[in-house]
Amino acid sequence: MHIARGYWPRSLGLACLTLIAAGALAASPTPELQSAVRAGTFEVVLPKWPTERLTYEKPLPLDLIPFVIRNDKYWSIGTAFAVTPDTYVTAFHVLREAIGSQLGLPAIRDGAGHVYVIDRVLACSAHEDFVLFTVTGAPPAAALAVASEHTLDSVVFAVGNALGEGVVIRDGLLTSETPEAQDGRWKWLRFSAAASPGNSGGPLLDAEGRVHGIVLAKSENENLNYALPIERALAARGKPGAVDARYQTSLPISRASAVSTFKAEFALPASFADFARAFQAARLKNAAADVKHMLDENAAKLFPHGNSAKLLASARESKLPAFVQQLRDDSWDAPRASEQSTFDLPPRGLVTTGKQLGVEVFRLRRPAGALDEKFYADSKTSMDMLLQGLTLYRQVGAEKIRITSLGAAERETPYTDHFGRHWQVRAWPLGYVNSHVLVWLLPTPEGYLGFVLELSSGNAEVAAESLKVLADYFYASYEGTLPQWSAFLKRPALRPKSFDAIRLDPAPGKSLNYSSPRLKLQVPTEVFGVNEESTLELAMYYLSDGSKLTWDVGEVRLWAEETQKTYVVARRHVKPADDTNPTLTEEWNEVAQRGSSYRGVAGHDSEFKNYWIADVAMAPGQTSAGADATASVLYSIGYGTEANKVPRELADSFALIRSGMQVLER
Repeated sequence: MHIARGYWPRSLGLACLTLIAAGALAASPTPELQSAVRAGTFEVVLPKWPTERLTYEKPLPLDLIPFVIRNDKYWSIGTAFAVTPDTYVTAFHVLREAIGSQLGLPAIRDGAGHVYVIDRVLACSAHEDFVLFTVTGAPPAAALAVASEHTLDSVVFAVGNALGEGVVIRDGLLTSETPEAQDGRWKWLRFSAAASPGNSGGPLLDAEGRVHGIVLAKSENENLNYALPIERALAARGKPGAVDARYQTSLPISRASAVSTFKAEFALPASFADFARAFQAARLKNAAADVKHMLDENAAKLFPHGNSAKLLASARESKLPAFVQQLRDDSWDAPRASEQSTFDLPPRGLVTTGKQLGVEVFRLRRPAGALDEKFYADSKTSMDMLLQGLTLYRQVGAEKIRITSLGAAERETPYTDHFGRHWQVRAWPLGYVNSHVLVWLLPTPEGYLGFVLELSSGNAEVAAESLKVLADYFYASYEGTLPQWSAFLKRPALRPKSFDAIRLDPAPGKSLNYSSPRLKLQVPTEVFGVNEESTLELAMYYLSDGSKLTWDVGEVRLWAEETQKTYVVARRHVKPADDTNPTLTEEWNEVAQRGSSYRGVAGHDSEFKNYWIADVAMAPGQTSAGADATASVLYSIGYGTEANKVPRELADSFALIRSGMQVLER
């Protein structure tokens, strides 16, 4: 996860304006006009993060940051101006960053550096992009006059806190009036005066210094900008705050999309804090409704429906988790994550990471000596381990400094998904960019599996419903040493619901006894020496039990030693639902008819270093191995070793293993 953000004020992502080249000069404001404009125009600011919680690989080179910015106690995020001595206006998207922010209440700052906290919201329209508000403790402001008519091709001045470095005035022409895109409910003022990040919320003035509009945004790839006519904001006094937006929505795992709307009203006037809570609550409700609508609308096409036969009938080998997702051909699969990397955590620990669906998936195996009773409750320690594999850095100037610790999580929320898996959802603040690192952790015997992403603080809660969908479609397997399994299975708050029916006797020095409603397996000590370094993996599959999708054990894999050279594997094979996929049908026939890989005949590599043997286990009620035309599920049993054994010895060992296997489903 690369966070290339720094101290530049626009790193907060608040302004929707980008730097454009200034057009030809149309006029210059008089000194008197400039003085009046500056008196009525203000910066909109947020307080900086008060304390540093992070630890870095080396001291931050803060002297690379411009003097004014590094010594300012506030982030400059936009512009506001006075329309009466006690009433101000700015763009809604400027104050939007303060909703759900970790940086405190927004404020305005005058040219002398005095800061006044925003008090009450008087009128607001998110879709028209304005807010009328008051502040606390400010003297009467030098309000700007308001124009009653707009004349095309007339000189205009765009005023604002350009690039967060002070109020500037730039000239151009009022070029056109353009209907807003959604329903043509009003007309934007378009103008050619240059604007930059930070101008948002500033006034668009005529040559006499009268306000025509609120500067908001720019045209794509054009030297033309947008302003909302000021009369739209002034006429909203006494009306409820409103949002009325149309947008495209989708599920993170599906190719389906839909047009959605967000409509809500808010009682005004209200304190900024009350308004922010009401708006955020409406966003959360709307986001949940969007996800539910998409799930309901596409239920017949979502996994395990639609083109899901391959995923339901085949095994997934990767130990790094992935998401079940719809591919370009509309089939459902759990492809390997891209950009995979593994980092060692001595002794015997590791962090493996990869990227998928815009997030980073991971596997964390804690080092030997990390105690079970402390590990799962210690958010700082586990995150510090994870950061050794994740690339999380802070950019200062041109230099990227790796973050080595985020401290303890700011908040932790338990979540149980639809398959009974218990997640630990943790959040860490990155105050210097007003965002949060969100980590979804799934406890396993060896440590954690999960995914991580960074979102702006205001969007972190809103994204929760979509992230729950990702959690449901999370394809993962559980692994650990036998002592780790013994401790894990005693923790019902950590283990998934599908493990409730599993019984495991992993005592070192004894045979391994595994039992579930689907399978019983006993691996005898004569063949397989079980010790504290022996590793068990339960490879989890999404299984179709009739009309119900379940998440259960698809393979039992046992390695005798840490090097994983001697193993036993019991694998579940599913008869394809139809014969439309020749590859799946061939694989099933290979098992059902005891093909060359499953006929109990020993094999070896060309150097006679690796030996293996596999066969098909009897289905319940079956009198002979293989060729069971009525079975929908079959199990194979395999044994492999690097030990120097003659074929007869390998066959005898395998016979003992096979005799300890009992299949309970068909």
